[in-house]
Amino acid sequence: MKSSRFNANYIDALFFLVIGIIIRVLIPYQVTMTDGMEDGIVSPSLFPKIVAWLLIILSLFRLTSVYLKSDKRNINIEVKKLYKFLSCLTVIIGYVILIPLIGFLLSSMIAVFCLTKLLGKSKWYNAMLLSVITSSVIYYSFTKFLNIALPSGILDFL
Repeated sequence: MKSSRFNANYIDALFFLVIGIIIRVLIPYQVTMTDGMEDGIVSPSLFPKIVAWLLIILSLFRLTSVYLKSDKRNINIEVKKLYKFLSCLTVIIGYVILIPLIGFLLSSMIAVFCLTKLLGKSKWYNAMLLSVITSSVIYYSFTKFLNIALPSGILDFL
């Protein structure tokens, strides 16, 4: 089986650096500010900004310390496992993109089905049943019992 050698210390530092940068870039698009919120120091975007900057700063410290120590701890990553990881990451990114377009319920069903098939050896009808039941229970629990609106997308009648 093919495998690639990576320095694990660089991988984790770079991973969290990228996540911190992504969070910092997405904050203006994800946090809605209403009138009067922009003037104060405390706003809905304060905590995400703190988390993003902490991730970036700590990742840079980690990269610097790994570079100075030049630790040679290596790990082997099998290509099949890397493919499975990247496939799951693609499903999650697609899920986030699909929620506003087709709604929470349908996008959750698709994502749970795909992740169940990717990560398990269940049959397609078991994965379909699991995705329909879990997504429906979560959707109706939030919308009907807790009165929390979730994006309904093309299923506006629900």
